[in-house]
Amino acid sequence: MKGQAEKLAKQGRYGDSMLVHMTPAEVDVLRKTSPIGDLTINPETGQPEAFIAALAPFIPAMPPKSPLKRPGPPRPEKMYS
Repeated sequence: MKGQAEKLAKQGRYGDSMLVHMTPAEVDVLRKTSPIGDLTINPETGQPEAFIAALAPFIPAMPPKSPLKRPGPPRPEKMYS
C-alpha cells in the first residue's frame, strides 16, 4: 500500500509531494484559513490541494496571528517580562 501512496503523492502539483490524512473538519479549517477562501482540487486525483505557491502573494497581508504564519523564536526581552 505504501507504493500506491507514493505513486499517488507524485501526482501533486506546484511542488506538492506529500499525502496527509485529515478529517473533513480539518480540511474545512484549512479551506477557511486560505486567503482565497477555498482549496483547489487536483485534476488528477480529485483531492483537495493547498500549495504555498498559490498562497505566497497573500501571506504578507495576513494578520499576525494567522495559522499560516509560524511565530519566530522568542526574543530575550519578552522572555522575562
